Amino acid sequence: MEAQDIVKLLYQSCFGPRHLHQTPNRDQVMRYLVSEMKDVDAKRRFVEDIGNGYVRVYLDAVRNGYLIPDDLADVFLRSMRANVNVEQAKQMFLEAIDDVTAMIRTKIISFDDATWTTFVEEYLEGGIRAVHHSRTYKERYHPHYRVVLEKYLKLEVTP
Repeated sequence: MEAQDIVKLLYQSCFGPRHLHQTPNRDQVMRYLVSEMKDVDAKRRFVEDIGNGYVRVYLDAVRNGYLIPDDLADVFLRSMRANVNVEQAKQMFLEAIDDVTAMIRTKIISFDDATWTTFVEEYLEGGIRAVHHSRTYKERYHPHYRVVLEKYLKLEVTP
């Protein structure tokens, strides 16, 4: 993970998927989902808790038959339309940034303090906003997922 990947994770855990589109359209959501499925390598990643009631649902769950695209699209749309207190989400996000900074400085997280501080300062100068995964993260993990509210998700996975 690079600094922008940490910021992306924190942003998603505070704001969920709302940044993608203000007025989501189900046809667009389905087209993009079906298109992205071509890039999924079907590893055994399904759901990752990212905090504040949000999870990343990896498209592997769809590829492996644990979830159908229509159901994931519905959960994603419900999550996008959920009422989010933006001011509260901003405050949580800034507190999460401060928490990560403290963990880096106390060596709880092994990350270069100067790199983190520089990235965060430049990021915040541009305002709180969504960012993409770093090139390194994309190359290593091939992330294909949807951020959704866990309370809407019905996923049955047996080991």
